[in-house]
Amino acid sequence: MNPSNHFQLNLTTLLECLNIFGASNLAQTSASITYLPQEACFCLVLEENGVIVECELPLLMSHDEWAEDGDLDQDEEYSNTPSLTLFETSFELSRVVAKVILHSEPLKNAFSELADLPSAASVQFQFNPLSPSLSMIASGETTTCSIDFANSSDALIEFDCLNQIEAKYHLDLLKQSFRALSIASESYLRINESSCLSIQHMIQVPEGQQCFVDALVNADEEEEEEEEREE
Repeated sequence: MNPSNHFQLNLTTLLECLNIFGASNLAQTSASITYLPQEACFCLVLEENGVIVECELPLLMSHDEWAEDGDLDQDEEYSNTPSLTLFETSFELSRVVAKVILHSEPLKNAFSELADLPSAASVQFQFNPLSPSLSMIASGETTTCSIDFANSSDALIEFDCLNQIEAKYHLDLLKQSFRALSIASESYLRINESSCLSIQHMIQVPEGQQCFVDALVNADEEEEEEEEREE
C-alpha cells in the first residue's frame, strides 16, 4: 500500500460524528468518505432522511508532517477550506447577508427551549443590526417562545449584519443540524440572500486541533407561501 495513504484520526471524534443523528438512526444513515491529503483532511458526509451533515476531521500528525504538507494555517478558524466544496459551493451561490459566531452552550440552551415548545413546527431567525442582534422565535398553537441575544451578550463572539433579515426553518431539520451543539465549543451561523442557513460547529479535539460539523438548511417555503396566502 502507498505510504502516503496512511493517516491517523481521533477515534472518539470519529465516533461522535458517525452518531451525529443518534445511535438509533444508524441503520437509516448513509456515509460518504473523502480523504484529501493536500489539506490533511478527512471529510465525512452523512445523510439521513434528506438531512445532510458534513464533518471535517483533522488528521493526527506531528508538527514535521504538517510542515511537509505545505503552508497550512491551523489557527484560521471558520475558513472556507477546499474540502467543504459540497456545502460552500451551494451556499455561496448567493451573497451572505448576515452571520454570527456564538458560544455553543448558550445556543444549545436557547434552542432546547424552542424545541420543547408543544406543536411548534418551525423556528424564525431574525438578524438585526440593532439590539437584539439575534432572535429565535417558535410558535405553537397557544404559545410563542422568543429567545433574544443582545449585542452585549457574552454568548456572542462576532456579529455582522447590515439590514434586518428574517427567515423560518423547519424545526425537525434544525434539530438534526444542532445535534453537535452538545460537543461543540463555538457555532457559526450564516444566512445568504436565498434564505439558506449555513451552520458550522467547531469541536475541540486532542493535539490542540479543531474539527468542524457543517449543515445547510433551506428556508421553510411551504410556511412562507401559506402566510402569503393569508395576507
